[in-house]
Amino acid sequence: MRKVAAGIAARPTPVGTRIHGIHRWGIVDLPDAANTARSGVARYRLQLFPPGTSADELRPLVQLRRWRSWGLGAAFALEVVAPALIPGWTTVLVIAAVYLVVLGVLLTATARLRSQTGRMNVAVIQVAPDTVGNQRLLELSRLVRAMMDTDAQLCVGAIDAVEYEARWGIVYDELRAVNGLAAVR
Repeated sequence: MRKVAAGIAARPTPVGTRIHGIHRWGIVDLPDAANTARSGVARYRLQLFPPGTSADELRPLVQLRRWRSWGLGAAFALEVVAPALIPGWTTVLVIAAVYLVVLGVLLTATARLRSQTGRMNVAVIQVAPDTVGNQRLLELSRLVRAMMDTDAQLCVGAIDAVEYEARWGIVYDELRAVNGLAAVR
């Protein structure tokens, strides 16, 4: 899947903007065309945050997503540079400890939000008929479209913030029902 390289949307996503990436209400990951062509399987993912999640609550989650890749890349870069300054295994242990401590702090800070986030993963086989995958993809598309439409209506002033949160809650409950989970609110 393509990596999400977007910040947190403080306001709803305006009409006509991208679907892929981080939104106020969740994260949408679309398949990468090259991987789909190579494997024959398109993978889609929707993560829907609990209604009322603020930008301040999302910030550590975005930092966690970035730290897993950027932090690991920085650790490897330091492994190349640091031995010239500090020889031996001390360098490796210090870099690994810093990476793991920061990862632990971010995992702890996002534990509640990650546990309450609704998820839907869909894999559609491109080379053969896949009715189950296509049905789940239609359901995922319907949920994403509902949130995008709700964003658009809030941006043009057709609904207020309270109605926005109520609709977000309905879609969140529908996602949990699709996954066989009880509504939590």
